[in-house]
Amino acid sequence: MKRFFVVFILIFTLTSCSAKSSVEPQLKNISFVAEISYYNEVYSCDCVMSKEGELTAVIKLPETLEGFTLKVNSESVTAEYLGISYTPTDGNMPFSSVLEEFYKKLCLSESVGKAKKTDGVYKITAGEGADKASLYLTEAGLPIKLEMPDERFFAEFYNVTIQK
Repeated sequence: MKRFFVVFILIFTLTSCSAKSSVEPQLKNISFVAEISYYNEVYSCDCVMSKEGELTAVIKLPETLEGFTLKVNSESVTAEYLGISYTPTDGNMPFSSVLEEFYKKLCLSESVGKAKKTDGVYKITAGEGADKASLYLTEAGLPIKLEMPDERFFAEFYNVTIQK
């Protein structure tokens, strides 16, 4: 009986120590497919977030924008299509607001620090008021979804891979 009790305590101790209460977000040096809903418009993009924090997104949907590429970093947005590249001097560009919003929310989430486990899910909530957003992460810190409470913005991450 004593052996059973000792084995039980040992197993309980080992398994309870492995559960993480927080994770560090892994939002740089990854590739993923993002499906973004923004004011009832749906976009699908193949994305890479570089080590330096630049987001490159190649639009797949809607079909009218297929192949359109946006590169977003903290200082600028560059659009590329059919070999033509354009970087506006004032930082404003038609359509860029969807991916700029996406980029800003990812960066804001990363700046908050570790994601805390709440109701079995790792989550970071950042921003205030209309800019408040929640990022959900895997136990490895990889993104699962990003959402705003007023439902104007929602993104799901698929095929998230750490780059070599």
